[in-house]
Amino acid sequence: MESMPAEPAFVPADYHMHLFLDNEPWRNEELAERLRVLGRMARERAVGEIGISEHIYRFRQFREVMRDLYEGEGTHPYIRDWLSNDFRADLDLYVETILSARLDVPLRLGLEVDYLPGRMELIRQILSPYPWDYLLGSVHFLGRWGFDIAPEIGWPDDPELIDEGWLQYWQTWRQAAECGLFSSMAHPDLFKKFGHRPSPAAAPQVAEAARTALVAAARAGVAIEINSAGLRKPVGEIYPSLSLLQEARAVHLPITLGSDAHRAEDVGRGLAEAIAFARRAGYAEMLLFCRQRREAIALP
Repeated sequence: MESMPAEPAFVPADYHMHLFLDNEPWRNEELAERLRVLGRMARERAVGEIGISEHIYRFRQFREVMRDLYEGEGTHPYIRDWLSNDFRADLDLYVETILSARLDVPLRLGLEVDYLPGRMELIRQILSPYPWDYLLGSVHFLGRWGFDIAPEIGWPDDPELIDEGWLQYWQTWRQAAECGLFSSMAHPDLFKKFGHRPSPAAAPQVAEAARTALVAAARAGVAIEINSAGLRKPVGEIYPSLSLLQEARAVHLPITLGSDAHRAEDVGRGLAEAIAFARRAGYAEMLLFCRQRREAIALP
């Protein structure tokens, strides 16, 4: 396997990280302390600035928007148990805590927002009062199927159904990129998380669907994220793949960087590899965000 270039001394930004811990009570002082820990870790790892992009299902304001995913016929028991017990935090307090924090590195206000067809106008209304620096768009659900939760949840054994899933994924991803809400699309080929690949017969069609989605994203003015969390997942590789990132570069899609850290020790983790990966795909710049304004800077 080709070796990666030497690790750069500086990572400009990590815009994908989370504050809340699963199945634990949340209090404002705990959130403030976690922010300080994230800031210290970023400084130690030479990350220039960080952005918090918590999942919307953490906040009570989104309970009704996502109710169809965990109530009614056809919902998966795991997703019912998971989501019905979340939505405990308050979005106002989250925003206030981040805006008032003073860390060792600059801190940006973000959110990771699920694309939910038919619900985006409601989501837009909920988000509109807040001074977001950026919003990450994510496709985690195809219908009611949370495909990235575990390989035993919803994944079919039939290769043809997996092929259909890939095509549905890229169609949904394209719609998300075109919806006009997002600054950057997170982990672009997340559907590969557990190692499921298109069959040889379907691979050309899936590749064309991916290219079409990337072109649509470029026309919509959305960036895509190079997400290092895939290195820590069963697939064992960065999101997106090198070939997909090269396609993105060919249609002039800008990039952001994210570790997808759910723990402090993962802040900035794998982003040196992500920068080297971006350079291999032909990128020389990445984006920084402040109050939805973006600035292109040189990759280190």
